[in-house]
Amino acid sequence: MCEYAVKLTSTFAKCMKKHGNRKKAVERVLRDLRRDPYGLHDSHPLEDREGQANLLGKRACHLFNTQFVLVFIVCEECVNQGHYAEGRNRCSDRDDCKGQPLKRLLVIAFEVHSKAYSNTWGF
Repeated sequence: MCEYAVKLTSTFAKCMKKHGNRKKAVERVLRDLRRDPYGLHDSHPLEDREGQANLLGKRACHLFNTQFVLVFIVCEECVNQGHYAEGRNRCSDRDDCKGQPLKRLLVIAFEVHSKAYSNTWGF
């Protein structure tokens, strides 16, 4: 199985600076997600839920047994499910993928559960 490339956003870097004491745990999760972003660490697609931010097109996984959540995009999933074409993740605003279903993770944020799901994460 081919490993996924990882691209970290500036928003993620700010989150890591804020929660630097969790750095090693985040690195372990990212290492695992590079191998399988769909099946490890209870990775799950996010939705547009009433009363929460619209996070459709993004994924999340919980950091072990904590209240922390890693929010990311799997580029191939974004393209294949039509999120790129709809402009949902605004990747076309940047130079991230050009609509190609790349084997890449775009890591957006790392935050406590309540903040992670209440933010649209404009990155």
